[in-house]
Amino acid sequence: MTTLPQKIYLRKVRDFGQVFGATFGYIRQHFKSFFGSILLMAGPFALVTGLFTSYLMSSVFKPTTIGITGLSGVWSSYIVILLVSMLGGTVFTTVVNQHLLLNEQMPNDQKPTIADVGRTFFGVYWRNLVNWLLFVVVMGVGVLLVAVLFGIIVAAIVAISGVLGVIIGVLLYIGFIFFVIPTVSFMIINTFYVLQRDQIGLFEASKKVREYMRGHFLMTWLLALVSMIMTYMCMFICALPAYILMVISIFSRVKNPDGINAGGDEFSILSYVLWSLSSILFFAVLSIFHLMCTFQYTNLEEKKDGKTILDKINAIS
Repeated sequence: MTTLPQKIYLRKVRDFGQVFGATFGYIRQHFKSFFGSILLMAGPFALVTGLFTSYLMSSVFKPTTIGITGLSGVWSSYIVILLVSMLGGTVFTTVVNQHLLLNEQMPNDQKPTIADVGRTFFGVYWRNLVNWLLFVVVMGVGVLLVAVLFGIIVAAIVAISGVLGVIIGVLLYIGFIFFVIPTVSFMIINTFYVLQRDQIGLFEASKKVREYMRGHFLMTWLLALVSMIMTYMCMFICALPAYILMVISIFSRVKNPDGINAGGDEFSILSYVLWSLSSILFFAVLSIFHLMCTFQYTNLEEKKDGKTILDKINAIS
């Protein structure tokens, strides 16, 4: 009789390395259904994003993209990319979380299938979309306020000392890249995971995530930073062929300033293919980052809740 491999569940105390191991172990156990669900449901959004990104890139560097008409085309493409990315990101987040939650509910000898994820998807998607729109509004206001505050601080320092202002500005930028982005990304991912799992509101879910992070912030930030760097490196590699083609196309247009058939029609077709493929691969790479953050968060939950249960048992005995 063949013994089934132990299924990887979320709720377990894990150290730094075990979180990475559990992430890639989960992917090995559910490769077909996990990435198949993402490709089937979020793939069309990635495809549209890739097509409009290719169009945007080619339009920006065209000599004919001058004036109100040309710029309006560029901006309309950019707006479409933002809207489709937002909708696709909500679908992607819902699919990944739903796969994780279904896996938690099933016994060791069962695994969630693409059909399982699809059947339960629409029951939770619309609620997630409404909360995502609320989040975008709140985040937009918050970013604007922080940007204005930092701008005032830097401007005041520059008025006193220009060199000191530049140094402070650079330090704030570095802090934003290496401190704020990983931390906020971790909180966003797990806020929507808790929101979907516990069926609670956006602000309540965010508060819950912050409470579990308390006391384990440094390790959580470090894991989010390392996994984010890995994610961006992989995303750059995925988009590298498209970037190379774009550079070749730019130099072709420089040699042919009138822009007529600069680079050839085959460049445009290949650009659409490469950017579309890159956008789809982005979702695959982001899913790994998503899993790492979720495994770390559930690790924090288990550490805190497990200790609480143990304390209650000790108090009774």
